[in-house]
Formats: sequence, structure tokens, C-alpha cells
Amino acid sequence: MRNEQKPTTYWSIERLDNQRSASNYYYQKLYLRLSGVVRTTLADQYTPELCETLALTYAHYFEDVISEFGLWMTFTSKHKELYGKYLPFYDVNEKFYYQDEINASDVRFLTWMVFQKLEDNKLVDPYLPTILETADNVYSILDEEFEKAPINVDLASRMLDLKKYATYQSIREICIQLASKSYLLSPFTNEQIRMANEAVSHLYTDVNETLMSFAINSVVAFSEPTGPIPMMPKDWLASMMDKWGLVIPSKIMKGVEILPYALYQLTGYNQDYVFVNSIDGKEYKINRSSFMNITESSFINKGLQCALVKYNGQWYTNGVTSWMPDTTTFEKFKEESEATAKANKDLYKRILKANKKYPLLYFKDGKECLEWWQTNIGVEDEQVNETELADKTFIAIFADEEEGISVVPGAAQYIKDKKNPYFDASLTGGLDVTVLSPAASDKMIYHCIEKKMLPGIGISSIAGEEKGKQLVQENLKFIAHFARGSEK
Repeated sequence: MRNEQKPTTYWSIERLDNQRSASNYYYQKLYLRLSGVVRTTLADQYTPELCETLALTYAHYFEDVISEFGLWMTFTSKHKELYGKYLPFYDVNEKFYYQDEINASDVRFLTWMVFQKLEDNKLVDPYLPTILETADNVYSILDEEFEKAPINVDLASRMLDLKKYATYQSIREICIQLASKSYLLSPFTNEQIRMANEAVSHLYTDVNETLMSFAINSVVAFSEPTGPIPMMPKDWLASMMDKWGLVIPSKIMKGVEILPYALYQLTGYNQDYVFVNSIDGKEYKINRSSFMNITESSFINKGLQCALVKYNGQWYTNGVTSWMPDTTTFEKFKEESEATAKANKDLYKRILKANKKYPLLYFKDGKECLEWWQTNIGVEDEQVNETELADKTFIAIFADEEEGISVVPGAAQYIKDKKNPYFDASLTGGLDVTVLSPAASDKMIYHCIEKKMLPGIGISSIAGEEKGKQLVQENLKFIAHFARGSEK
């Protein structure tokens, strides 16, 4: 049995909760040792912050595997389910890959992940010597420590306590911690926090910092998928619960429903519930206890702006709520939403009618695109006009009934389609104007992946051009999920 140690200092690296554990001292020492190895390996090539992030990631991963918390195992299990193998990029002999032990390929992937999160529109070569050398040096230490490392029995015991999952509020706190502090999810959540901060600041200009933090953390906990494979924090937690043997809490977590911030019309209330209608006419019965500072005078208002979570059969507000004195804003937003939906649907029908029921169009340049558009569609669009397309070439357009159109310059050269005369099989690269392009919708990219329409894209790899193409082609769906934060 592995050694257990008494606490001497608090290891400040966050986990699933912020409480002390007897194994903290060991993992703090390990983190400091790994930090030294990383700094020595990388020399002065990278910032101290990057070195610290890598060392923290390795130490957390090691503790996760040793203590069987299940976060890493959830990732590799889900990766196997989706893509048929435990990990992307690196060759893994699955006969000798054990999910409950540390693996050299795990450490390589984690190193790549940290480096990749520094980039926006390019794929980092997984075979960069810097990545391989750092990962291999770190793995040798973890392998040496594997039999000596203490299990974090304190945290494991706390996570098995059913009282932690008794209420919506307690579950929300765990999801916040998991999403914003855990080594595997927080690199992805940080960007969501920044975006949520901007959104909440725009919506609630007079909110104090404490309330702002509460609102943002609540959004993080329930509203956005996160992680190297994008899943909601509640789904990461449910999978971990399965591995802990918590059958009933896991079932409840899997049944959680989430509605993002929206406008609602107040229709009634009693001492236990508040009743509202959504834009699309659905009625929701919200647990009154989830409202902050609610009084009888609150119900003079007629409108409500909030996010909702359904936990264990009850709807609760998520984050801050905003009351509106009348239904003017609600009615206006409803009209605008209906108008946008109708416009997208009409445009979709026009394009499919003009393009023989096919959602993709290809053009050599902006001039050709505008001529076709004016002849067949006629209606102006903010994406299809002379200003936007004047200097653009090899444009691909994808039409969707719900989302409208995606106009993606440069993509036509990389999409293999019998209807596309501009596909160039001799080209390599192309990730930046297809899978990683912010102009392309998720639906467009996943349509192209499912139809195997991106056969030539790859990266420049130290392992050679063919290896660079192989790395992308064999992991294309994972790359899309990782970069776009969506499975759809």
C-alpha cells in the first residue's frame, strides 16, 4: 500500500475543493521539483508563468491518477468512445496502456495542451522537440515517484460524502471548482470567464465585484462546455461520480437541464415558486429560494432576465437576475428573435433553391461571389457585400436554416467537393482557413468533416510533411472539438 503523510503545510494548488489534505506536503514538494525540471529543460525560451503552468498541470495529473479522482480517466474514456483511441497524436500501444497508471503519452499530451492554449489559429506540432523533451524528463520523475506517492484519502473521502450533492447550491460550487480550478478544464474555462466578464459587465453596469464574480462563476459552472473534449462541467462530474460508484448522484447530474441567460415574462408566483413564460411560450416554475433578495415588491415587475438550471426535478435561477418593470423589452426581444429566425430561414430557402438544394457554394473571388449573389439572392447581407469581399479569394459559403450563412475566404481551395472547381489537391496546410477559422460556423466544419471533405489539410511538422498531414487527418474531429469548444 502506498505511503500516507501527515500535513505540514497547505498545498495551495486548487482541486475539487479548497480544504486541507494530509498529502498536500508531498505534492507541493513534487510540484516544486517538477518546476525546476521544466525551467531547466526550457531554459530561457519560455516565460516563468508557462513553466509554472506546466509544473502545476503535471502535479495535478499525477495526484489525479494516484488518488483515482477520475478526471483524467474521464478524458481518456471519452476520447476512446468518440475517436476509437485513448489519446490523440501520440502512438499508444493499447495492450500496455493502463488508465489507472501514469503513461509517457499522457504527459506528452498535457505538455502539448498547455502549449496549444497559447495559440489561436494554428495547431502546435505535437512532435516539437521542446514538447517531447520536457514531457519525457517529467515522466521519468513521475515514474520514479509512482510507488511512493501518497493517495489523497482526505479529498477522496470528502467526494464520497453524499451530503456534498444534497442541494443545487452545493452542486454548483463543485461544478465551479471543477471548471475553473482543475488542471484539465481551467485552461479552457479561462477564456469563457473573460467573455462572461464582458457580457455581464455590459448587461449589469451597476453590479459590485462580489456579485459580478458570483454571476460569472455561475455561468462557468453550468452554461458552457469546457475541456479538451468539450463537455459541460456537470457531465465531467457525472462521469467522475460513475467512477466513484456514486450511482444516484451521477444519475441526477446527467439529468440536469441548462438554459442560458434569456428574457422571461412573469405570469404568477406563490410562497414556493415563481412562474414565467419564455420567448417561445414555454412555462417554467422556478424555485423561489434561488432568487437573491426577493420580496413581494419584486412581483410588481412584469419581466425577468436570468439563466435557469433544472436540478433533481426543480428549476433554479443561475447567477444574477434582473427584473423589468414591464414587458416592453420582452416583447421587443421576442419580435427581434422571431424576425432573425424568419430571415435566416428565408435566406436558407433562397440559397438552396438557387443552388439545387445544396448548402455549400464556392467562388473564385469576391467579384464572382457578388455577381452570383445579386443575380440569385438579391437581398443584401452584412457578410456578402463589396466592402467585405473586395480583396477576398477562394470563398466558401455554407447555408444553415437556423444560423444563417458562414462566409469563409480561402476555404474553397481545401474543400474537396464535386461541386467545387477550386479545390487544389496539391495544397497542404489549410487549418487556419477551415477548422480553426472563426468565420466558419461549427455546423459548417462538422459537415465538412463528416462528409470527408477536408482530405488534404495538415501542418508543417518536425516529423515530416506526411506525418504533419497524418497527425491532422487522423485527429481532425478531435482538433475541431478542442479548438471550437463544441461537439456539434
